[in-house]
Amino acid sequence: MTVQLPLHEGALSLEQWQLVENLAQSLTPSQARWISGYFAGLDAGLLRSGDGEIEPLVVPQGRTLTILYGTETGNSRDLAKALAASATERGLTPKVSDLSDYKVRQLKDEQDVLFIVSTYGEGDPPQPSVAFFEFLEGPRAPKLEGVRFSVLALGIRPTRNIARPESASTAASKNLAQAA
Repeated sequence: MTVQLPLHEGALSLEQWQLVENLAQSLTPSQARWISGYFAGLDAGLLRSGDGEIEPLVVPQGRTLTILYGTETGNSRDLAKALAASATERGLTPKVSDLSDYKVRQLKDEQDVLFIVSTYGEGDPPQPSVAFFEFLEGPRAPKLEGVRFSVLALGIRPTRNIARPESASTAASKNLAQAA
């Protein structure tokens, strides 16, 4: 059997290509998408040096990182603290705040914001964060020109409402994008 390497011949050794093909044949479509995202993130966030070592990208100077979390059980808080520690190790000075304590009018002055929100019940925002989401969805929400953001929504299982427009993660992403 002759193996034809696609696209960039020689990008992978024959052994690597066989490993990739074997893995691909055993994956569900959902798993394949996850791995695709993993490698896309690896490519976007890391540089490979000539000796195969992975080196973090250079930390952008002068930008601020704010990590905002909403939680019922503490999972989002714990993840926010862990990500803040990781960011600190990489030379950033992140600010971490619970959405219930965050002054929403500050949002327009942020530069880089990571929202970590655990959905509650059927895709609703955590109770302590409801006021933040109501403000964000309201007419007084600030314009977020120049604010870069990412939303990480955590949940334990798919729920009926997670894809509905009013779910916590969908509402946050939609309203942040509209305000930007």
